[in-house]
Amino acid sequence: MASSKALSTDPDYYVKAFEERTKRQQRKNALVDWTNQLVENQLIGAVTIGKRPLKVLGVGSGSGEVELGNLSKLLEVFPSIEVTVLEPSKQYTDIYKESLEKSNLKGLTYQWRQQTLDEYRADVGASIKYDIILSVSSLYYVDDLKESLKYLYEILEHGGKYVVIVVTETTGCYRLWKNFPSLYQSVSFNQISSREVINGLKALNIDYELERTRNDIDVTQCFNQESTEGKYMIDFLSHVVNLRESVDESTYSEFVDFLKNISAPQEGYGSKLWLECGWEATFVKKQ
Repeated sequence: MASSKALSTDPDYYVKAFEERTKRQQRKNALVDWTNQLVENQLIGAVTIGKRPLKVLGVGSGSGEVELGNLSKLLEVFPSIEVTVLEPSKQYTDIYKESLEKSNLKGLTYQWRQQTLDEYRADVGASIKYDIILSVSSLYYVDDLKESLKYLYEILEHGGKYVVIVVTETTGCYRLWKNFPSLYQSVSFNQISSREVINGLKALNIDYELERTRNDIDVTQCFNQESTEGKYMIDFLSHVVNLRESVDESTYSEFVDFLKNISAPQEGYGSKLWLECGWEATFVKKQ
């Protein structure tokens, strides 16, 4: 296999691929809307802090698209919030800062840390505690999932709560990851689903609650070799920049054929092919 460039190392390309994936989901803004609902239903009423500011940690906050919506909901109840952002990409952090400035949200103070969760743990340890920890699609990149779940628990305040959101074990993405493990390992992407998160928490004897949603993706253009949109989709699903040029022809063909086999038409959408996509949120509260 030729050398593969991880999608996560090219923020500009990632944004293009992510936007293409977002355009082709059945419900627009589904992740933002769903996580805002989770904040209202699972987090706001669960945390009591008195008169001090709420302390929030964002793990892998990215461009802030999801996190800013979540913080906006929290501000409706907590007028002062201290936010620590862990995001290794300077490019994503710059986008986040621009979006924050445009949002005109009041009551937020920020500490920006250009670090992964593993780097932050090595640097800070468990000396700083948080009331709420948000980890949305970020634990795919940690060195040790179980140790990361344990660490997030350690840095919660008593009465605090964290949420980890990853794909479900039935989602098409997860099936791709498991069928092509060497491909994803080559770009340092951990093939985990909510099942691995749950197993990790059980091994740690940590109680949890679950919420699940589904929002399938139109992958029809992935099977049109002349389609630029399809190319971006393939690269997003594989987490490899220019997958077709990065792997041998047989690997690429196997990947596309498998993707087609696990995709299917749905009633009301004509001949379009849909890939199942679901997320599960795992909530942990520290008593």
